[in-house]
Amino acid sequence: MSDSAWKILFATAAVFNFIAGSGPLLAPDWALATLGIVPPPMLLFVQLSGGLIVMFGVSYAMVARNLALRELVWLGAIGKLMAVALLTIYWRNGEIPDTPFILGFGDLAFALAFVWFLFGGRRTAA
Repeated sequence: MSDSAWKILFATAAVFNFIAGSGPLLAPDWALATLGIVPPPMLLFVQLSGGLIVMFGVSYAMVARNLALRELVWLGAIGKLMAVALLTIYWRNGEIPDTPFILGFGDLAFALAFVWFLFGGRRTAA
């Protein structure tokens, strides 16, 4: 893929994370209700998770501007694969409804694209 296509991919990942993280960060009760999840008594960890999702979005925006920031892509791939794994475990155990699990396929798609970027989709200059 061309550098411009990779930049679009990372910019899209940034927007995806800004949208996914803004709800839990700014309106955690609403975000959990939308996903069909009963809110815990304290929303700190829901908001913290939202903040971290947004922070990952900032890192993808940074990569969209500078494709040489491969370390951030590694963190993104690991983080997205971890999210998919956790969603899958909780979904298979019947502890979360289908909606968050299905939304996790967006993370899976980005994780696979990030791995492609890291392992041959784009080579850094020697």
